[in-house]
Amino acid sequence: FLLLSSAAFDLLENIMLRTLVPRIGARAILAHQAAACMRPAITTLASRAMCTRYTEHHDWVKFDGQSATVGITKHAASELGDIVFVELPERGTEVSAGDAVGTVESVKACSDVECPLDGAVTETNEAIKDDYTVFQSDPEGSAWMYKVGPSDSVSSADIEAQFKQLLDGGQYQQLLDEINGDQ
Repeated sequence: FLLLSSAAFDLLENIMLRTLVPRIGARAILAHQAAACMRPAITTLASRAMCTRYTEHHDWVKFDGQSATVGITKHAASELGDIVFVELPERGTEVSAGDAVGTVESVKACSDVECPLDGAVTETNEAIKDDYTVFQSDPEGSAWMYKVGPSDSVSSADIEAQFKQLLDGGQYQQLLDEINGDQ
């Protein structure tokens, strides 16, 4: 076995995904993301804790042990088409799961962004307002929208418990299959 640092593992994983995605398709990528939650013990606790979960509203969520990063899925970005405006929540805003915290407008539709977790907004990705094309090129990466962390009434353990209740990669793929009629 070759032991890699967490950063080296992530870099190698990223290179493999960018090379293989066109060949193996989205279904295999979702399976890979589910498997990433079970990385071997050689990685740090924080990197093992970070995996992707999904909501029925087509948001993705990554939890790093302290806070959660939230964005819209590739499916949502594809359905919306060209994004023309994004409203992000204000930093410091206390949020509850289900709250409308922002808006994504496209040439096709306007959609509220619902927060999937309780906590406080700790950071927003203002860079996406300068280049909406990132939603089409990297919706589940650089197009992240905001981060939710602990608040006065919500601990990181509370956030993690809610995170674990979200859909894993396989469950989200089943949802997509039902939407597309591929049961």
